[in-house]
Amino acid sequence: MKKILLAAALLGAAGAAQAGDISITNDYGTTGLFEALGASNIPVTSTYSHGLGPGAVGGADDLIGAPLSFNDVGGGWFGELVPIFGGNSLGYNNNWQLGFNYNFGGTATLVDGVFPFAPDGTLDANNDGLVDFGDAIVPNFTTGILEIFYNDINDASPNDGQKVLELRLVGTELQPFSPNVIFFMEVNYDWYAGGNAFVDNFFTDGDSGMSFYQLSQLAPPPVINFRMDFNVDFNFVPTCDDADCETLSRETDINATGIFAVPEPASIAILGLGLLGLGATARRRKAA
Repeated sequence: MKKILLAAALLGAAGAAQAGDISITNDYGTTGLFEALGASNIPVTSTYSHGLGPGAVGGADDLIGAPLSFNDVGGGWFGELVPIFGGNSLGYNNNWQLGFNYNFGGTATLVDGVFPFAPDGTLDANNDGLVDFGDAIVPNFTTGILEIFYNDINDASPNDGQKVLELRLVGTELQPFSPNVIFFMEVNYDWYAGGNAFVDNFFTDGDSGMSFYQLSQLAPPPVINFRMDFNVDFNFVPTCDDADCETLSRETDINATGIFAVPEPASIAILGLGLLGLGATARRRKAA
């Protein structure tokens, strides 16, 4: 029974999380503490597949209510942190920036006439390229990865630099009658074998003083959460990619704000004490 209670306590400690300040250690030193990462006017390509075969549909209106799979791909810059956070006095330098790529997928439904609006058989009655008010593209995100890269200011692409972090999608929340989608992600180091001091120490939790990678090496590791609010600027209607219209796609822009949540320092300490206790028990049994 004691083992079960101790395991439950450790899991509870690992799961406790709160939003908090972080810092970044880069080629130019360590930044001051800050809370959020933001990006504006980031291009995204959404591709929709219906699987009905070539020539089965002639456009998005023929797919209203049909099951679709989709993939969202995009990338951009969290930006030079100098103009966001107030200059080099805080340790920021305008010679570097954070880039990111993301790839999210799932299923989607094209909806004609969201209550109380009546269906009219089309998503774009006035042919302006935008989904009519009262219609909708409803996504259900099931998979996704967001990668963060450290870049020189002269890098042309967000992924030209050193990958420093990966976040995996664990859930979403759609905002009713809003273009906002909230992504819930978790920091993941399965892609990384360790041994690169730059990556090991890049992101640091301001409360515990431990880097994200150091936290990931605890057993069991505490979960570092990331909440990102995606705001789609324009809800464009997907158009056929080819004459057979086997896939449809749309290009649009997003704005994003993301905040990390890490375990409280006390929770990390409790976790460590619990592990030490397990080790002491094992040593006593071995000696006996």
